[in-house]
Amino acid sequence: MISSPVARVLLTAALVSLVPVMVAGQASRTSEGPGAQPVAPRTPPAKAPVQTPRPAPGPSPRPAPRTLPVTPAASRPAGPLGRSWSGLVRYGNAYDSNIDQNDANLQAFGVVLGGGLRYVDDPRDPSVTVQYETGIHRYSGTDRWDRISHYMRAQASQDLVGRLKGDLIGEISLKGTTEEREMSNQFNVIPRLNLRLDKRHRVRVVGAWRERRYDDVERNARNRYIGAEFTRKDSDDHELTVEARIERNDAQGSRYQWNRISYGAEYLWPLGKWGRLELDVRYRQVRYAERTVEIDDEDVLRRDNRWTPAIVWRHDVTPLTELRLGFQRESRDSNDPRRDFGANQFIFGLTRRF
Repeated sequence: MISSPVARVLLTAALVSLVPVMVAGQASRTSEGPGAQPVAPRTPPAKAPVQTPRPAPGPSPRPAPRTLPVTPAASRPAGPLGRSWSGLVRYGNAYDSNIDQNDANLQAFGVVLGGGLRYVDDPRDPSVTVQYETGIHRYSGTDRWDRISHYMRAQASQDLVGRLKGDLIGEISLKGTTEEREMSNQFNVIPRLNLRLDKRHRVRVVGAWRERRYDDVERNARNRYIGAEFTRKDSDDHELTVEARIERNDAQGSRYQWNRISYGAEYLWPLGKWGRLELDVRYRQVRYAERTVEIDDEDVLRRDNRWTPAIVWRHDVTPLTELRLGFQRESRDSNDPRRDFGANQFIFGLTRRF
């Protein structure tokens, strides 16, 4: 028996120092297999080197495959290579079988050249986005639609409560076109509320206050609308959005005052890693407040129904270059037969981001 306290301390320290070596020896025998010879424990040197464990052999990691976002261009990632500032150039061709949208059926070919800049405060999760684009438009057979257009947009986003998020958007469009294909200058304020129900479903409520200015001052108007959207996105990135909205156009001239109800649906269909197909249909029902048309010797308020189905194919030629091909059919059915029309548009476009 060891009675000296000093001796007991020294013996205890020696036993503690042997524990790691015995454990390492047992691990070594296990790794060598059932036929390995036992290894006797050794007293380690005073300063044993620390060895970093080596990873188990296996295939080297690969980067995740690239996927194409299926959201509209305005909702795409903030900029190439994760930068706050980015730019783009556009080139487009178009054919319109009835560019003036009347019974004259004037056909036209068009060319559009444009460019723009975009800024986001955080490329991965932007809360502020500012963009500007300009374009030169030229058409054959008419100079009515020849112009230089400008478009500016600013958006601020904020998480509110839980899954509720708010957006505030301001837009300025100079020499742009409205949904009715009328050239105008517009100044818009658009608040939005977005509620994410779960990973696949989202509801959005949107309103707008729009000031419109035309060459004809009688058409100048204050346009307001409120609407709702429902979006479902599947695990394979197929996405369906349906929407409805009511709208009021208060123009200076009573002939241009109207109420409108609109319905729409859009389906995004991914085509592999590099492209997608966009299917879209819109229906707009317009009721004029004071504009009348004579039917069977009786004056009745004018009403219009407009259908706009469209299909667009997008393909990423390179990670920063997009090709776009599309077709759109536009038609109006009115109780004023002089306002009926049908038009087909074919589009081709290239966009390069940098």
